[in-house]
Amino acid sequence: MTWLLKLVTGVWLLQLAWRFKGILTVGVLAVFMVAAYGWAGLLLVLAGPPLLAVVWRWVHPWSYWRFVGWLMARHRLRTTYELRWAEVMQSCGLHRPIPAVPASTRHLGSCG
Repeated sequence: MTWLLKLVTGVWLLQLAWRFKGILTVGVLAVFMVAAYGWAGLLLVLAGPPLLAVVWRWVHPWSYWRFVGWLMARHRLRTTYELRWAEVMQSCGLHRPIPAVPASTRHLGSCG
């Protein structure tokens, strides 16, 4: 019965929009650019940043790779290493288990 209430009130639409907010933002931006500036504006938004990056890499490769290398390293840390780090540490025996402290022995003023 709750699904019917969500359908009637439109809550499901808000939940869907919140779940896919990145895709929705890109779509709204694309529609706005076409409405405001035509297809040329959308083409400029889509092709402008890659062309700017190519020119930047050609003109000043040292600063380009310093910035882009930092972005690539951050992306690699988040997508590759961070997801598996705890599992790898446990499987290699490199973690220290934290001893559980019973709730009855905890005090507000104690440090341990």
